[in-house]
Amino acid sequence: MCAKEMVIFFGHPRDPFLCYDPYSGDIYTMPSPLTSLAHTKTVTSSAVCVSPDHDIYLAAQPRKDLWVYKPAQNSWHQLADRLLCREGMDVAYLNGYIYILGGRDPITGVKLKEVECYSVQRNQWALVAPVPHSFYSFELIVVQNYLYAVNSKRMLCYDPSHNMWLNCASLKRSDFQEACVFKDEIYCICDIPVMKVYNPARGEWRRICNIPLDSETHNYQIVNHDQRLLLITSTTPQWKKNRVTVYEYDTREDLWINIGTMLGLLQFDSGFICLCARVYPSCLEPGQSFITEEDDARSESSTEWDLDGFSELDSESGSSSSISDDEVWVQVAPQRNAPDQQGSL
Repeated sequence: MCAKEMVIFFGHPRDPFLCYDPYSGDIYTMPSPLTSLAHTKTVTSSAVCVSPDHDIYLAAQPRKDLWVYKPAQNSWHQLADRLLCREGMDVAYLNGYIYILGGRDPITGVKLKEVECYSVQRNQWALVAPVPHSFYSFELIVVQNYLYAVNSKRMLCYDPSHNMWLNCASLKRSDFQEACVFKDEIYCICDIPVMKVYNPARGEWRRICNIPLDSETHNYQIVNHDQRLLLITSTTPQWKKNRVTVYEYDTREDLWINIGTMLGLLQFDSGFICLCARVYPSCLEPGQSFITEEDDARSESSTEWDLDGFSELDSESGSSSSISDDEVWVQVAPQRNAPDQQGSL
């Protein structure tokens, strides 16, 4: 079997996950371990991370479930339950441990400072040093051997060797969208269209080219795909399906290049999150049924889509209606997005 790095879309827990190669247009589906739970409405969303071995860890919200996906087996395995129920949390993998923090108690609404740590080797959970400030609407990421929690107001760094949280230079923006690690730096989408980059070695932020701006875009994801930084955006036309566009960041020219647009529309949860991992396409199912062409979408515009179970917290507004097998995926020629005029840092 041949493994291939793909962008994985995680949408509503009841739906399979989509595996997409933005350069070839190949699309597959990965089974979701949460389908039965989602139909009971005991799971509203999930947080995901990937290990260096490309195992995918998925934590259900607000339940305590933790799952791991083994690509070669194309199967999910349930692990030991977490210590706390949370919603609005994030998860990260670091040196054989899964860390979960942030969010709030789903019953009381109290924001949580406790940090849960799962040992992959022992299949056990423990609490480590709590964060000094609660986090919500944030990203949990790993650079080298440190864990970083970042939002619009602050950034903290966790040193596991000393079980200690340290303050870092804050982002100092009015909003925070997404973050990912690229070439040992932290790239953050702030108040649209601003993107800033943090260099941990220097402890400094810098501003780079603005991301492409579209007033109809409502979801921005950034991922490190095979040593390329990709921006994935989603807009929802009036017929309620998502047009997904992928841009690649040119580090030399400091600009974003449109590498492909689904001219067919993604019939999938609009509040999806993305990460990249190596999977085995031969183990997966074809994913073309999630793509429909615009003409077909217009003819279905009066259809009532099932929105039950979607919450404001998850920003979910997709559907899972089936479509015909002959629908296609089309890529457009690359287009360059000129960098916008930069403001002051």
